[in-house]
Amino acid sequence: MLFKYYIDVVTMIEQNGNLVPMYVKWKEKLYKVDRVLQVCNKFSEAGGCGKCYQCQFGNQIRNLYWERDRWFLETEVFCPDI
Repeated sequence: MLFKYYIDVVTMIEQNGNLVPMYVKWKEKLYKVDRVLQVCNKFSEAGGCGKCYQCQFGNQIRNLYWERDRWFLETEVFCPDI
């Protein structure tokens, strides 16, 4: 089961309009996006859809979505306090 959390993301907007996620804020800590592995339009198993950025954070790979005008993260971790 996957959970959906709207989060803060430090994002670079390139001159051609592409969004590039740089850092993700999760539980008051910033995590650097080491690499964006793939970008595509996709439905999330956690609900919702948008542009999916498959991102590598260290040895973890997570799907980060740009949904209309905000970011959400898919994760297996349930965090009721976020």
